[in-house]
Amino acid sequence: MNEIKVALIVTDFLCAPSEISETLRVDPTRTWLKGDSIDPRTIAVRQENGWCVESSMGIDSSLNDQLHDLMGILKPKERNFEKLPEGCHIELSCTVYVVSEAPELHLDRTAVEFLKSIGAEFDLDMYCLAGD
Repeated sequence: MNEIKVALIVTDFLCAPSEISETLRVDPTRTWLKGDSIDPRTIAVRQENGWCVESSMGIDSSLNDQLHDLMGILKPKERNFEKLPEGCHIELSCTVYVVSEAPELHLDRTAVEFLKSIGAEFDLDMYCLAGD
């Protein structure tokens, strides 16, 4: 089964991640600080502070459905994104693990307009795990 994971990530800020939560008035799924371990199995560390909210839908849900799930949380807070510290990087991160045939990767106009309104970039990482 294919897996799709969708999250909105804010990075490149010097304040504590809790200040991002207070500014946006949203509880994150996870946060990290510069220097935190990325994965306990490696020596790699985070290069910047980060704040992340992930879709609560299952990994078998479409990209567009997961983005709309996030929009249900974030759209009412849309104006708060303007109050984030200067220089913050906002990104919609989509990770797709393809095991069988490629899934639909569609963003409707409402989703695109929302991402534009908060100044978010779109990052798509696709990993093809299907055998021969």
